[in-house]
Amino acid sequence: MASPLPLPPEPGPEPGPRPEVRVLAIGLRVEPRSVGLARGWVRRTLGRWGVGAETVETAALVVSELTTNVLLHAGTPGRSMSCGLRDAPDWLRVEVTDRGGGRRSPETRSPGPWEEHGRGLCLVASLSTAWGVAEPGNGWGQTVWADLPRA
Repeated sequence: MASPLPLPPEPGPEPGPRPEVRVLAIGLRVEPRSVGLARGWVRRTLGRWGVGAETVETAALVVSELTTNVLLHAGTPGRSMSCGLRDAPDWLRVEVTDRGGGRRSPETRSPGPWEEHGRGLCLVASLSTAWGVAEPGNGWGQTVWADLPRA
């Protein structure tokens, strides 16, 4: 089994005044265990940044949904993806970037009551103030992001 990419150093307390927007990202391999790794990284990072518990748990759920989507729809097993956080005074952005060959942009679906899949982006849309897809412009991969109110 392939192991995740090395983790960046744990963020410590930041001296001086808080920057207007804090940004941090982590690289992971496209494999099932990366969903839990991303969720744990989000919880630890946002906890250190002093983000409120409700926002932390919402961000952890959003990153779980987005990394699962990469695993199921966009990623090639063993390739890399990244999870990023952008924390501003009034909002928090959760981003997941695939490095795979997914050509279709993600979109919300209306699954039937007995379908097992298809609700992830509906959940992300209902938890966020906005969400969307950005393409890097080089013809491969894409970033799905969701903005959450910061508490």
